[in-house]
Order: sequence, then structure tokens, then C-alpha cells
Amino acid sequence: MISYVPDNTKAGRELNRAQSKSLVDKKDNALAAAYTKISQMCDGYQLPKIVQDGAKEVYKLVYDERPLRGKSQESIMAASIFIGCRKAKVARSFKEIWALTNVPKKEIGKVFKIMNKVIQEKNAANPNAYSLIQDSEQTTQTSAEDLIRRFCSHLGLNTQVTNAAEHIARRCKEVGVLQGRSPMTIAATVIYMAALVFGTDLPPSKIADKTGVSDGTIKTSYKVMYEEKEKLIDPYWIESGKVKLSDIPKS
Repeated sequence: MISYVPDNTKAGRELNRAQSKSLVDKKDNALAAAYTKISQMCDGYQLPKIVQDGAKEVYKLVYDERPLRGKSQESIMAASIFIGCRKAKVARSFKEIWALTNVPKKEIGKVFKIMNKVIQEKNAANPNAYSLIQDSEQTTQTSAEDLIRRFCSHLGLNTQVTNAAEHIARRCKEVGVLQGRSPMTIAATVIYMAALVFGTDLPPSKIADKTGVSDGTIKTSYKVMYEEKEKLIDPYWIESGKVKLSDIPKS
């Protein structure tokens, strides 16, 4: 038989304090476990400490909010890492966060949207409290330019090809070539074009292995870019004799 202890008695107050402490301890333990997991995932992908710290701060801010109840802790961690990457200017796509965390891209996107709304509401209530993530609404989209340098590094490409790919990506954006394609597709395709322009042997299949964009998609997108090549190529490359438009292959 469980006896009732009135709250206004000394025993009642001590019991309440003990229960409150137990709840706090549980929360602290849960946070510590989540922090450890976030660190492990970030370390596995060689993400810098600034990303880990940002992800942990975001996670702590939102993990027990009502709108996120029912969502897995892994999905909240994944979305937190996504935001942490963007804030640290080492952007990763949902696809890359999926590879890192094994949380499906769609789930990361859904949880991110909920978290974004929670963060905006908190910012509105106290604009000075959450400086790390005040511009979280700007983190939904990774641009092709965010991805190119990292992909080129993974592919072992030199500075000339990397810089060329970044130039072509900027021109694609300005001219409207490949409009509507994903940043991943644009990044993969401009790298392919840059390699062809400067005579680097880089088959689409190799780019596909490093970027996750199928070689078929790269080839199809390249055909569109090829038709607009005069608008995408830096005139200096031609003037300097490094590139001839007629030498750029159609596929």
C-alpha cells in the first residue's frame, strides 16, 4: 500500500525535491548520451569541433519540445548536425547527412522543418538568446558552390579544374542553365565539364561514385550545358590559349 504524503509537510517537500532531482538527472544523462553520439557521428565524418558544438547547442534547444515528440532522437541529431554544418560554413546536403547518420533524407528534411519553426518561435520570444542559430531559416538549401570544392578534393582534382568548376557553376546560376536541378546534380555536372574543358580524364562513373549522382544524370545534364557552353566558359581561358571551344566534346 502506497501512503499519501502531503506536499506541505517536510517529508512531502523532500520527496518533491528528490523527484525533481531525479527528473533533472534523467535529462542530463539523456543529453550527455546524445552529445556523445553527435560527437561520434561528426568524428566519423571528420567534421570540425565547431560543427559538433553547434549541433549540440541546437539539439539541447529543441530535443524535448512538444512538436518533436514522437520523432526519433537520431533524426533530431541528424537535423542538428545539418544546421551545425551550415552555421560553421562547412555545408553538407541532406544526402550526405543521411550517409553519416543512416537517417533517411526525407525524415531529416521533415524534422529540420519542425526544428526550424521551433527555433524561429524561440528567436521571436527572445532574440538575444539564440545567436548561434538565429538565421536557421537560411540553412534549408545547400548550393552547388558549397559542394564543388569538397567533391573536387575527393576526386583528387587540381586547383585549375576546381576553380573552373566553381566559375561554371556561377555562370550556370547567372544564365539559368540547369535551373530546377538539385545542387548535387549541378555540382557533379560542372565538375565533369571543367574536367573536359581542361583535358582531365574523369569519367562520369567516377564522379558518380564520389557524389552520389548517377552517371546517367550527369551525362543528361551535361548535354544541356554543352548547348550553352559559350555562355559558361570564361573568355580568358580561350584568349590565353588554354581552351578551344571546338575541342570541348559533346559528351
